[in-house]
Amino acid sequence: MELEAQTIRIAEFQPALVPGLLQTSEDAREYPHLPCGPLSFGADEDAVDQMVAKRMQRQQVLYQHGKQVTVVMLEGALRARVVSAQTLAGQLDRLMAVSGLASLELCIVPFEAAVPVFPLSGFRLYDDLVIVESIVGEHQLAEADDVARYEKYLELLRGAASTAPRQQR
Repeated sequence: MELEAQTIRIAEFQPALVPGLLQTSEDAREYPHLPCGPLSFGADEDAVDQMVAKRMQRQQVLYQHGKQVTVVMLEGALRARVVSAQTLAGQLDRLMAVSGLASLELCIVPFEAAVPVFPLSGFRLYDDLVIVESIVGEHQLAEADDVARYEKYLELLRGAASTAPRQQR
């Protein structure tokens, strides 16, 4: 939350799931129960409750004046059945609701589009920092060349995406 509070521009690419900044609480609650989730590493339900609460708090950045949030997802992220069908339906409804926010640019790369970057893992850009996600954790990259490379990857993915119309700022 501190990093997001200090950052003006947040950009994220997710090939297979809805990013935490856009998840419903139900969606966020189901992920820790997957075999690779925190419960399999010793966390308990109280810890899951705390994780979900923090994720919901983080979403306040979407409503802060001056923030720019860009999210690019592959269409498969909207259809991946890692959560229940009911939760997925609620998540899709949430995406429709937030897609009109002035601070958010929501981009979906459709199945029929050529994907210009290997969609091996998700990543987030915070001004001059990149966080690359893997199944076992996150890796931070702060070298200018690395950040520039990921900026380019994000732009290529945005170019392949369908984008919801943005409201005037």
